[in-house]
Amino acid sequence: MATGQKIEAIKVFREATGVGLAEAKAAVEAGLSEVQAPPALSHPPEQFEQEIVRRLTADGMISTIKWVREQTRMGLKDSKDLVDQIAAKNGVTAKAGGCFGLALLAVTVSATAAGLGLALLVQG
Repeated sequence: MATGQKIEAIKVFREATGVGLAEAKAAVEAGLSEVQAPPALSHPPEQFEQEIVRRLTADGMISTIKWVREQTRMGLKDSKDLVDQIAAKNGVTAKAGGCFGLALLAVTVSATAAGLGLALLVQG
């Protein structure tokens, strides 16, 4: 398949299925001839949004994006954009945690300890 034809096939596949770029490229390269429609949402749209909000607060951003991808077969960027949009609309902040939270705690503790050490040197 020529490059121009491949690009066009990927575009058509994405439009027909709603999948992300990587998924469409892989499907075209694998030679999939049948286009499958994305599965129906497991919840009606308003309940789907409520479930995203619930998952954001309970499970965090990454887990919620993974869930949205599984439910919709959307690509990573589209799933993240949807989750971000729903979070902003509902004023939701994703559950903090993970490695970033631990790293932030370590930096804060280190900075505090360094500040205390400096204060003791100045007083001493």
